[in-house]
Amino acid sequence: MKKFLTLRNQLILLIAVLVLAMLVGAAFFLTNQAQKALMEEKIDKVTGITRQMAIYYEEAISRLSSDPQFVSLSQKDQRKMLEQELQKFTSILKEAYPNIFYGYFIGEYGAPIAYKPTPQPGLSWITDAQITNLVKDGEIVGYAFAMEDRSVVQAQLSQIRNVSLGMTAALMILGAIGAFLIGTNLSRGVVGIKSGLKKMEYDLSFRLPRYSGEIGEIAEAVNRLGAALEEARDYTRYVLENISTGIISLDEEGKITVFNPAAEKLLGVKASEALGSGYEGAIMKSSIPQKSKLLSLIKEHKEGEQAVVISALKPEPLELGVSISSLFSSKGTFTGKIITIEDLSMKRKLEELLRRSDRLAALGLFLSGIAHEVRNPLTSIKGFLQLLLSRKLILPEGINAASLVIKETERLNKLLTDLLSFASPAPAKIERKNVLEILERTLTLLEDQIKRQGVEVVKELENLPQVEVDEQKLEQVFYNILLNAVQAMPDGGKLTLKARLFDEEAVISFSDTGPGIPEEHLDKVFDPFFTTKDRGTGLGLAVSHRMMEALGGKIEVQSKKGEGATFVVHLPLFKEEK
Repeated sequence: MKKFLTLRNQLILLIAVLVLAMLVGAAFFLTNQAQKALMEEKIDKVTGITRQMAIYYEEAISRLSSDPQFVSLSQKDQRKMLEQELQKFTSILKEAYPNIFYGYFIGEYGAPIAYKPTPQPGLSWITDAQITNLVKDGEIVGYAFAMEDRSVVQAQLSQIRNVSLGMTAALMILGAIGAFLIGTNLSRGVVGIKSGLKKMEYDLSFRLPRYSGEIGEIAEAVNRLGAALEEARDYTRYVLENISTGIISLDEEGKITVFNPAAEKLLGVKASEALGSGYEGAIMKSSIPQKSKLLSLIKEHKEGEQAVVISALKPEPLELGVSISSLFSSKGTFTGKIITIEDLSMKRKLEELLRRSDRLAALGLFLSGIAHEVRNPLTSIKGFLQLLLSRKLILPEGINAASLVIKETERLNKLLTDLLSFASPAPAKIERKNVLEILERTLTLLEDQIKRQGVEVVKELENLPQVEVDEQKLEQVFYNILLNAVQAMPDGGKLTLKARLFDEEAVISFSDTGPGIPEEHLDKVFDPFFTTKDRGTGLGLAVSHRMMEALGGKIEVQSKKGEGATFVVHLPLFKEEK
C-alpha cells in the first residue's frame, strides 16, 4: 500500500482520473449531440419529402382538373387516374429512399393512395408520421405523409456510439500513457529532491542536479540552503576546534554530542571515546582528580548557571573553571546542557604577565634614565684615574687604591650596560638559525667551569627545525640560564638539557639538581635585582626574559625548594611560506 501511495503513482492516478473524466464527458456530450443532430436531420428529410409530395399533388391535380375526360370520370376512376399520376413521383421516392414509408390521404376517397406499404407491426418508428396538407381550390382536401423505420436510425446511432467509444478508448490509452509520462516527469524532480535532502542529512557538500521549470528553482533554493548550512557548520567547527575553552554538549539523555579539542586537552579524554557515550563514563576517564564533584554538579544542575573551580594535576597543576547551562527549545522543552571548561591558571598567568610587563616597563624607563646619568661621571672618573696613573701623579701607596677604583668602575659600567639592555633591548636581528647549534656553542663557553665544579651534563635533544631568532640574543639567554644552573651546583650535580617540538613550538628545558627556588620566590625570579646568590646583580634572568619577549617567545620556571629548578624556553617555529 505504501508503495502504491508514492508521489509518482499518485500523480499518475490523478492525471489519469482527470483525463478519463474529461474524455467520458466529452464522449457523452458528442454522442448526444450526434444523436440529436441525426434525429433532426431525419425529421427534416421526411418533412421535406412530404412537402415535395404536396407540391407534386397540386401540380398533378391541377393538370387533371383541366382535363374534361378526368372531370367526367366517376370518383373511383378519378382516384385510379390520380394515383397513377402520383405514382410517377412516388416511384422516384422509392428508388431514392428505400427506407421511407409514404403516401397520400385524400378525404373524399377515405383511404391512402400511391403509398409504400407500411412495415410489419412491432417495428418502431422514428417519430409520428410527418404530414403536409394537400390543398385544392384553396381548401385542404387531405395530406401527404412520410415516415422512416426507427431500426435504421438506431443502426446509424449505434454506429456513431461505437465510433465514439472506440475513439474514447483510444484517447484513454493515449491519456494513460501521457499521464504516466507526465507523472513520471513531475515525480522525477520531486523524488530527486527528496533523495538529495536525505543525502544532505549526512553530507552537506552534496548538491542536487539541475532541473527545469519550478522544480529547478526549488532545487536551486535547496542547494543554496545546503551551501549556507555547510558554511555555518564549517564555521562552527572551526570555532569549536580553535577556541581555547573546552565545550561539551549533552542531549536530553545525557549523551555527549559535542566534545571539542580544548575539552580533550583539559580533561585528558579523546573525543572519539567521548562522543555518543554518557557523560559519566567520559568524566570517569578524565585526568582531573575531582571527578565526583563535577559529576554531582552536572546531575544536580538546575536552571541558571553555576560555576566551580576544579584542580587538574596533569600535565601540570591547573585550575579549571566549569560552567553548566541548560538548553531549551523555542517551546520551552529541555533539550540538553552545555558544559564549558576554562583554564583559569593560564588566564591568571597572563594577568600576572601583564602586570609584570607594566611594572617592568616603568622600572625600565626609570633605570634607563639612571644608567645614562651615572655612566657619564663614571666614565670621567675612570678616565682621570687612568690619566693620573699614566703620568705617575699618584703616590706609590695610592696606586693599588686607584687600580681598585678603576676595576670597580668597570664593574659598574657592566652593570649599567646590563641595565640598558634590560630597559631598552636592541632591535632583534631575525634570521633562520639552528637552535641546537646555538645551544652547543653556548655550552662550550662554560665547559671549563662545568668540569671544574664536577657537573654532569645529560642531553636529551630531539631534532628541531630552523627557527627565526636573533642568534646573539638567544645565545645570551642560553648563557644566563646555563650559568645560573651551574652556579646553583657548586659541589657538583646533574644538568639535564631537553629539546622537543610541542604545539608548534621549539621547547628547550634546563633542569639542575641544585637547592631549588622557594615557591614564594618563583614569581620574582625575572624581576631585576632579585637574586638568591651572595654575589650577583639579579639582572641576568631579567634581561633574558626581556630578550625572549623581543624574540616572540617566553621563559617559564618550575621549582620546589630542595628539588632543583627547571627553566623552559619556548620559541615559535619558523613556518615556510606557502
